[in-house]
Amino acid sequence: MNWNSFGLIVLIMVAWFALNRWILPACGINTCMSGNCVVLPHEPMTPNTEEEKTMNGLLEFSDINFESEVLQSSRPVVVDFSAAWCGPCKMLAPVVEELANENAGVAKIGKIDVDANPGTAAKYGVSSIPTIMVFKNGRVVDTLVGLQPKANIQEAMARAAL
Repeated sequence: MNWNSFGLIVLIMVAWFALNRWILPACGINTCMSGNCVVLPHEPMTPNTEEEKTMNGLLEFSDINFESEVLQSSRPVVVDFSAAWCGPCKMLAPVVEELANENAGVAKIGKIDVDANPGTAAKYGVSSIPTIMVFKNGRVVDTLVGLQPKANIQEAMARAAL
C-alpha cells in the first residue's frame, strides 16, 4: 500500500466518523448502534396556550401576529430572532427575558422562532441568529447581530426611545 492509498483511507474514516458523530444526529437521525443514545428532535417547539406564549413579560411573535404586535405598536419593540437549536440564542434568552421584565409597560420585548416563522425572518433579511431588531413606528431603527451583552441592547432601546 502506498502513501496515497493510506491517506485516502484515513480521509474516508474521518468523514465517516464526522457524518455519524455530528452531521446525522444534528439532523435528528439516530445513528446509535447500542440503542442507549438519545437524539433530541430538531423541530421548533411552539407554545400551545396563550399563557405559554407570554412568559414573564416576554412576548412570543409569529408571522401571523407580527404586524399587529410589532409594526402597529405605539411603543418601541425589541424582537429577538432566534431558534430552539441555536446555542448563542439560548445564551441570549435570559438577557432578553430580563429586559422584558425590566421594561414592561415601556417597550414590548419578545422573540420569534425563525424556523416556525420563516416569512418574517426572510422579510427582514435575517440570515444569522441571534439577531435583535428594534422597531419604532413600524420601522427597524437598530439591528444587532450575534450574541450581545445586555448593555448593547439597552443602548439600542435608548436610541429608539428618542
